[in-house]
Amino acid sequence: LLYSSYLKTVTVMSEEQRADYTQLEMGMTKEFISQQLIHLIESLDTNEEGGRKRVLAVLQEMLALPQTPSSLVCLLTEK
Repeated sequence: LLYSSYLKTVTVMSEEQRADYTQLEMGMTKEFISQQLIHLIESLDTNEEGGRKRVLAVLQEMLALPQTPSSLVCLLTEK
């Protein structure tokens, strides 16, 4: 998946980063885009075994990253 590298850039923000409105807005935008990308997983062609395995590998990788926000974890586990 080409957008998996984008999903990896979304991290949990520190209190200091949340206090900076510019960083907060940028973080919220990245999180929203990531949520939409995760929703797009449903439209991927997973009929072929290789495609299914790749999607599963990306989802597992995202779940294993400690910086994945909890709001994305809920969506990832649903897929």
